Order: sequence, then C-alpha cells, then structure tokens
Amino acid sequence: MLLKNPEIPVLSDYRTKADSSFWKTFPQKDLPSKPSTKINIAKLEEKITDCKSKLSYSSWNRAQKCLSYLKYGGPAFQKKYLPSCTVANSKAAFENGKEITDSIGTWVKKGFVSGPFSSPPLINFRTNSILAVPQPGKIRICMNVSLPEGSSFNDNIEKHKLEKMRMSSGKKFGFSILEAGKNSVMSKFDFVDAYKNIPAKVSDLRLQGFTWLGKYFVENNMTFGGKPSVQNFDIVGATVKELALIDCEIPSKLVHRQLDDVPLVAPAKTNWCQEFSTKYERLCKEINMTLAPNCKSNDKAFTCQTWGRVLGVNFNTKNLEWSLPETKKQKTLAAIKSARENESCSLKEIQKLMGRLNHVSQMAPFLNGFRHN
Repeated sequence: MLLKNPEIPVLSDYRTKADSSFWKTFPQKDLPSKPSTKINIAKLEEKITDCKSKLSYSSWNRAQKCLSYLKYGGPAFQKKYLPSCTVANSKAAFENGKEITDSIGTWVKKGFVSGPFSSPPLINFRTNSILAVPQPGKIRICMNVSLPEGSSFNDNIEKHKLEKMRMSSGKKFGFSILEAGKNSVMSKFDFVDAYKNIPAKVSDLRLQGFTWLGKYFVENNMTFGGKPSVQNFDIVGATVKELALIDCEIPSKLVHRQLDDVPLVAPAKTNWCQEFSTKYERLCKEINMTLAPNCKSNDKAFTCQTWGRVLGVNFNTKNLEWSLPETKKQKTLAAIKSARENESCSLKEIQKLMGRLNHVSQMAPFLNGFRHN
C-alpha cells in the first residue's frame, strides 16, 4: 500500500510511545476556534435562496438545517454530559500501524484532525478506541464511540431527534433499471471524504478524542463510527441532490442516494442522465464539494454508461444482466461451504454468512426481469 506521507518514519512497533525525533516530521494542527468546512457555504446558501420558490416546504427546511450544520457544526444529540474516559485502541489498529499513522498524518494535513498534543487538550477529554477497517487498497480508520459499554457517545444519543433516513439498495436500483428499460443509461457519483465535509460543534470536540503513539488527537468533523454522522451528512447530501434536480426532466424516483453515493438511471431515448449528471457535477464544483473521479472499471464513479457497479451489484442494461462482484461471489460460496462442512460455527461466522446471503437474496425479485450472469 502506497503511503501518502513518506516523510513520517516507519516504526517496528506501534504499541509504544514514539520518541521526540519521530514527531519532528509529523504534521501539526491546532484546535479550531470555530467550526470549519471546505464547502463554500456562501455559494450554497445563494443557490438555496435562488431556488426557494421551487423547493418543497420540507426540502426548504432541510436546506436551512444543512446550512446551520455547516456554519455551526453538526449536533451530537447527547442526552447528558458525559465524563472523561480512556479506551484502548484495537488490536487491528496496532497490526496496521503503518497505514493508521499515515492516515492520521493525512487527516492532520487536511485539517480533519487536530494534534498531536502531549496531554489531553480539552477538559473532560474522552479518549476513544480507534479501529482499523480493511478495504480494497486501503485501511479505513473508524472511531469506536460505542465504548465504554453503557456510557458511550453512541449510547447517550437522543434517538428520537435523529431524522429517519430512506436509503437506496441494489434491489431498488434494479427496479429503476427495469422501469427505464433496455439500454438505459446510468451514472454514479461518490463524495470524497464525505463525513469530513461536516464540522463538529466546538463544544463537542472533547467527545471526539483518541491517542496514538503516546500523543493525543481530536477529530474536528463528523466521525466514521458516530451515529449522528450519518444523519448530519445525509441532510447535506439530500439538499445538494434536491438542488440539482430542479428544472431537470428526469423523474426524482430514478435518482437514488445511499449516503455518499448518488446513482441514477434514465431511458436511452432521453437525455435525462446527461442533463442531471452535468448539472450535479457543476453544482458540486461550485460549492467545493469534491466528487471522486470516474474510473475505467465503472465501479466507484462513472457517467452515462450502460454497465457499472451500483450499491454492490454489477448491472448491464444492454442485456439486462446483474451479477455479484467476483470477490463477493467467492467469499459467499466459501462461507456457505464452511457452514456446511464444519461441525459447528461461531455466532460471528453465522452473522457474516447471513449478511452475505441477505445481500444476494435482495436481488431475487429480478429473476424474471433480469438475466443473472
């Protein structure tokens, strides 16, 4: 895995404190005095105001909430004041220490994280555990704010204050393809550093701390692992999508959203896909909300194609085929084989198997409409 910060020394052991020489080349960032985002709030607010007469009452209210979150920080929705705590980092974080260190360095450079600090930088500082989540080509950092059990950040959320979100799925997108018909055209957009577009409230920063190599750090934006992060980003993502849909001919039901993914499909005989794609890309550029570049494999992001991967499923509209990615297919078959051949399975293994089978079974309604490859 290629490191983004080669100036940071590589250590033989990431379980202990690093000496002073290590930190000389490590990036540094002071605590923010107010919430900050790279999104151009003034431009976004201008767009929202210009479109007020064309937005529904609920969309307008959501847009105002979106602006509030960007200006003043996304709320943590905490029931009561949490005391300080110290939770150890996961074993997986230490095992992937080189990649975790590199990611923290990148986040500090981008302003997503403040530090390193020699002591807790805030009163009643909470030191959360960091997890390492392996993904294709990278290790993603996830802050485990579900510990300590019973008195964690996630346990302390007023759930009734969170908006109920409606997300898409491979199944729902498949229905839209059937509605759009054979040879329909698809696009898929993906936000870069999605949650990090939304700042946290300054008063909540003490809840978002962690330690690494003997130093203290603070996440300045929404954390990957915090329950409010999903809703707080979703409100912004939904607003941007609504603005792009205005004056577009494409029916809104053909434009889907799954957090930071925005896939859409339109009939071949229309220019709906191109129209929305062009407007959406232009809007995101104007408000400085970065989209992932198109990739040749039509996986992470693509524009106006008849084949590509959407929400974990490969679709081909030329012959109305769907299939699972090869890696998912092989892992599912291996999990089934293991469950059949072994005398016993752990609860975790069964849960993983059920998750894989549920992902496959969602596509069962299309056996008569799609060809399965």
